[in-house]
Amino acid sequence: MLCSTDSERLGKFSIDYVCSSVQDAFAPRAWDIKNERIDSMKTLKKISGIALLLTVAVNTQAVEGLRMSLQDTNAILSWTSTDSDFYLVQYSTNLNSNPPWQTLTNWMPGAEGTNTTHFIHEGAVPDKGATVSPFSTGNELLSFRSLTSDTSSISAQWVMPKDNPLSIAPMFIYPPGYNFNGFLLFDPFTESWSSGDGIIRSSDSVEPPIPSGGFETNTNAFFSSDVRLYRVVRHGVSLIGITNGMTLSGIVTIPLEVGLDDGVLTTICVEEDGTPIGNSIKTAPFSSPLQVTIDTTSMSNGVHEISAFASWRPSTGLGDGGDTESKPVTVNVFNPISFPDWMDYFGELYNRLSLKVQLGCTNIDWEIDVYGNGTNYIGTFGGYSNDGTIDGYWDLVGPNNVVHTNETFFDFVVRIPSFLGQQSLLLSQSTNHIESPKRRSYRHPDNWISNGMWVVADQNAWEYSIGGDSLVIAANGFVTFGETLGLTVRPDGRESGESYHIPYENEDTAGQTTAWNNLRNALFNPESRNFFYLGHGSPNGIGSGTNTNRFISASEIANRLHTGFPGDQERHAYRFVFLYGCSTAAGKLPQSFGIPNRENVKISEFADAALTPCAFIGWNNRQMAEIASYVQMYHVHFLQAFSLEWANGYGVKEALTRAKTHSGTGGINLDKLKVCGYWGLGVNTFNMYYGD
Repeated sequence: MLCSTDSERLGKFSIDYVCSSVQDAFAPRAWDIKNERIDSMKTLKKISGIALLLTVAVNTQAVEGLRMSLQDTNAILSWTSTDSDFYLVQYSTNLNSNPPWQTLTNWMPGAEGTNTTHFIHEGAVPDKGATVSPFSTGNELLSFRSLTSDTSSISAQWVMPKDNPLSIAPMFIYPPGYNFNGFLLFDPFTESWSSGDGIIRSSDSVEPPIPSGGFETNTNAFFSSDVRLYRVVRHGVSLIGITNGMTLSGIVTIPLEVGLDDGVLTTICVEEDGTPIGNSIKTAPFSSPLQVTIDTTSMSNGVHEISAFASWRPSTGLGDGGDTESKPVTVNVFNPISFPDWMDYFGELYNRLSLKVQLGCTNIDWEIDVYGNGTNYIGTFGGYSNDGTIDGYWDLVGPNNVVHTNETFFDFVVRIPSFLGQQSLLLSQSTNHIESPKRRSYRHPDNWISNGMWVVADQNAWEYSIGGDSLVIAANGFVTFGETLGLTVRPDGRESGESYHIPYENEDTAGQTTAWNNLRNALFNPESRNFFYLGHGSPNGIGSGTNTNRFISASEIANRLHTGFPGDQERHAYRFVFLYGCSTAAGKLPQSFGIPNRENVKISEFADAALTPCAFIGWNNRQMAEIASYVQMYHVHFLQAFSLEWANGYGVKEALTRAKTHSGTGGINLDKLKVCGYWGLGVNTFNMYYGD
């Protein structure tokens, strides 16, 4: 709980309205490991080790066992399925068109009582043996291969005339017995072309029999002279190649399958408990194959339940778009050296840097080599860990008491003796030591010029809904926090005591563009450190629709606040951000505001890294604000209750929890409301100018 005390100076850091327990956390300490003092850094002969950086790649695919055949004028698709999944069947005649895929059926359930589902596209071709015009080259070949898992089937192979290398067609359009003299054949299994001379199209069994029942048909016949590409994908988003019980280590590349019948894909990631994992977040534009990469050394060793997440915006018009999450998969994560609590920045407040490492076993010696960006190798720490952790900080004093305060970043290499344990991946080590890849921490030269000011805005998207004015009133409570403390509340042009209202119209009016630009100016003002927004949102920005005049993207925020490029010397991090919009915690918005995308970062972690504690609050899913022209009042009651509890002295996490106990908040699911950073952040704690 917060209490009022006189300001105290700790180095160059002024703490206001903080209890003694928080002051103690930020009190200067010498480098220690679990409160045990160790010797200062020494210059040691660096021991060479092997960098343990495993890469796991899984071949991209859509549904398993996808096969195609032509029978009379029909195209027949079949694929390996489960009766718990729903499928999207699409075709394309030109992958360069927008959109490239057209839907034949949506939400098609897998066939019951069998592991194979069929779909018949009637009238797709005029005659199986007829000559059809091939499609142009480009991304079609790559897309087709990546969407076909059964690479040994004839339907996954391609043919190309030797005298016309721009004319490519799938092999299945040629009838059994066709001689491929004069052609080149592409084998997707080896991903190579070879001569087709002497190769005869066999009458193999690639054609699935027409089922007697339990299938869907589509009779839309069109452009019968064109070759079609088909794809079948599970509806929503799916992890490919990751199964329950799998062990993940090092760098893992995970293909994703995304099936949408409308909208434009904007964000994908792999998440745990609704929070994106490390650097797995990717935003549009995407390349083929669709995949994300996870650095599992940023995760703790042990069991994790992960899932895929995808978000999209509408193809046209306004609105939030949508998002979807895959079924969770339980995996084991193991690395002999990992960094789940690593702080990427240091030194905003004083000369200190956090060093927190998890080791793969207990009762073990360890060493940490330190490198500076300007001085290369500096020295080595050494110690012994009883519990398998390294938990301490460095005061930037190296060998011979040289203080390294001019470095913009430091790299650290952790080294432990190799050991024989239950993890077989260690048995292949060829040296006596296991060495981590370099882990970097950047100096955070964030010089505040005043107390942190407030930005409070609401998108007036529900002004014509019954109860819409109540949402605006709920947003006004955050204005009170700034005005009561004598802080400036922006944007300019708002009424006293009220948040800034952004109009929401179907037309791109001059007034709407002006309002969004005013919000931009307020957000990127050097004094702004606190932000509350209520309105449409997404994982990659605030606002809605396809018009950038009424949308502020996460990348724009990162560029303007200088948080997008590590080590930027003009970095402007926020102290508190609350984005009450759809899926705002499911992407890169926390990092864009300079806030760690990790929940429940302890006050001691900020203290050890000499960083200002900060917090980001946002939803990791879509929220229903209105039904049948009625605003869902539980949002209003919840925001008002949170404002009250936060003002009463509770940290943000506790204030949210207590707000859920108030009447009228039954529709709120706190599991979907994520708090990144410091859960104990108060209304005005750590919100001060600390410069000279």
